[in-house]
Amino acid sequence: MSDNYGYDPRETDFDPTVNYYPQPPQYAPPAAPIPPNTMADQPTIQAASTAQPIYAPYPVVVSDDGDSMALSSLIFGIISAAVGWIPVCGLVALLPAILGIVFGGLGLKSERRRGMAVAGMLLSIVGIVLAFIIFV
Repeated sequence: MSDNYGYDPRETDFDPTVNYYPQPPQYAPPAAPIPPNTMADQPTIQAASTAQPIYAPYPVVVSDDGDSMALSSLIFGIISAAVGWIPVCGLVALLPAILGIVFGGLGLKSERRRGMAVAGMLLSIVGIVLAFIIFV
């Protein structure tokens, strides 16, 4: 029983120092040498550049005007309304509710996110009311 490479483990005359694989063929060098580059000796003339420089516009910075405050108010309002109805954690909802009302007041100056600020303030007030109803 031998494998595809001619190795039979039952043979006792196997010699690991003998190379059983054929040698790769040897190729002859090219017959003619490569001619030298004659263009390298010629003087070079640089063409006039017609490329125009590209000017990148300055980035436009849009002022925030309370957008992040309105978003923060909504997030804190959702947290306070979600935690306010839990009997044991009702008082824990007071801190996010107070932060939601404060950030909602600051977010009211936003023109684009005014509704988000109002919704955050309303959810914060609902969280405070739920916390007091469940606690008492």
